[in-house]
Amino acid sequence: MGSELSSSWDGIWAWCINNFHACTLKSVDAVHSHCFEAGIGTWQLRLHPRGRNGDGSHLSVFLDLQDPMWAPHTQYKLSLVKQADASKSRSYGSAHTFNHKCPGSGAFKLIELSMLRPASAGWLVNDVLVLTVDVTVLREDMFQLDTGGVPCDVTLKLQCGAEVLAHGQILQLASSFFRTASGNVIMVDGSLGA
Repeated sequence: MGSELSSSWDGIWAWCINNFHACTLKSVDAVHSHCFEAGIGTWQLRLHPRGRNGDGSHLSVFLDLQDPMWAPHTQYKLSLVKQADASKSRSYGSAHTFNHKCPGSGAFKLIELSMLRPASAGWLVNDVLVLTVDVTVLREDMFQLDTGGVPCDVTLKLQCGAEVLAHGQILQLASSFFRTASGNVIMVDGSLGA
């Protein structure tokens, strides 16, 4: 087994929204999926069943970074699965750098609600809507932190020989490993340097 790192972290997650009709009521602005992990980030899907602006014309879907202290560059594809014929699913894809100023990105008008609702259209089966997201977080950007200009105070030495500058306080918040580490050079394989 080598120590070579792949160039990205990726995965596909599915979200089944039961009782979708109840989500379209005027009192519901947004519905959120469970959180999931991709790369070193925690992510969540956000659905606006009456559109992001609430006009009731389109379905809006967004991918949100839940811990925006990281600034990962991400490629993603959001898909509304046409359950009657998955090859005709509706998708929106983009590349985006998520951060505290812009923690979400997505499709304001993924599909018109008038196209979604008829049972014969095949999008809803037994009042269940299915969304998927394919997320690729580029590894070379994974360790960029959105710190507002505060300088790095720790150097991480990776097993592959690379060195990454980091912020000790942020690392300590993110992982118990870093809460017990000391010094300004940390060997990521578990040993500590001075």
